[in-house]
Amino acid sequence: MELPKGQTLPGKLPRIAVILPTTFGYGRALQAGSMVWLAEHPAHEVLWFQEGTPPVDMLRKWGVTGILGHFRPSAPVDPLLQLQVPIVNLSSQPQPAPVITVCCDHEGLGRQAATYLFDRGVRNFAYLGLEGLSFSQQRQAGFQKKFPTQCAVLNLPKDMSHWLDLLKDWVLSLPQPCGVFCVGDNEARILLTLCRTYGIRVPEDLLVLGCNNERDVCASCHPTLSSVRAQARKIARTGLKWLTAMIQNGLKPNPRKIVIPSGPVEERGSTDLIFAVTDPQISAVLQFIQKHHHEIMGVEDLLTVYPGSRRSLEQRFRKALGRTPLEEIHRIKINLIKKALRDTEDTLSEIANKCGLSGPGALGNFFRKHQGLSPQAFRKKLSRSLPRQK
Repeated sequence: MELPKGQTLPGKLPRIAVILPTTFGYGRALQAGSMVWLAEHPAHEVLWFQEGTPPVDMLRKWGVTGILGHFRPSAPVDPLLQLQVPIVNLSSQPQPAPVITVCCDHEGLGRQAATYLFDRGVRNFAYLGLEGLSFSQQRQAGFQKKFPTQCAVLNLPKDMSHWLDLLKDWVLSLPQPCGVFCVGDNEARILLTLCRTYGIRVPEDLLVLGCNNERDVCASCHPTLSSVRAQARKIARTGLKWLTAMIQNGLKPNPRKIVIPSGPVEERGSTDLIFAVTDPQISAVLQFIQKHHHEIMGVEDLLTVYPGSRRSLEQRFRKALGRTPLEEIHRIKINLIKKALRDTEDTLSEIANKCGLSGPGALGNFFRKHQGLSPQAFRKKLSRSLPRQK
């Protein structure tokens, strides 16, 4: 007996087809996020497809009730529309109605990268992208918006046969020091390999920043690779929440495109200021700040490791990083607070204690002064987008 479109046999679990490419890191992260969510919600049957669109007849016979996929020109959604079941797309490519899209803020990733490198004293910028790919163009646009006249760009062609020659000529032409944002972690890994080959020091000469935060790739680089989080796992989880809500309750998302903000940079050796700063005494101060961030309250604390006066410290610090020691202390504390608000369920008192602040009141005042909103509002803003149930 053939089932009516979009329905399952009585008593059967919802049946979801997941179509995600795993030949590149972003797709593998989407798959990992999907698997975690489905492991926590076992009341579903799932068919996994790693490459290509499965036959429509196969999905119809199986009784599919919803589809999650990463649809793009090489893997279009169009054949699946005839199934008349809820479909959620996890790519940034525009899709026809009634498909909804949950995707990455690619321009936001670029802006995040530019801000991060600028905060590390970088004033020469470069972008390494991929030719003809919209997500690479969007990441480049976000990166260049902040410093449009100071950015050298290389977009690698689809044909990889000339990549090494193109990269060699480009990287040797870059001003030093320079901050390079790469469209993905794999491209950054290739760049780091060439830097080792031609004696370009990372991060002293080039600060190299990847994207997507593929932890295995980042850890295998020399030095280890800093990378912007693309939030692929969160995108997959959010997509599955909407999909199951539509299957179970017929919910209609509004808007039809849900954009997930970029995450913070996972900092590793390729952008570590301790190594990038050439002044050994300022490098020692930076090491002290990182080690004692929970104790440091002001610039006076830094004079225990700096041999000169406060005025001398501030002058040399500003020359090395383009900001004052106090601004660096505040920057590190703010990043620690944001990480705790985002990644933990710690109370404000616990976060304040870890960051060297006297209590939740001091934490709130400090955070509001530097971020323009309260810690509670920041945490609420980052909370997952949960579809409302009927």
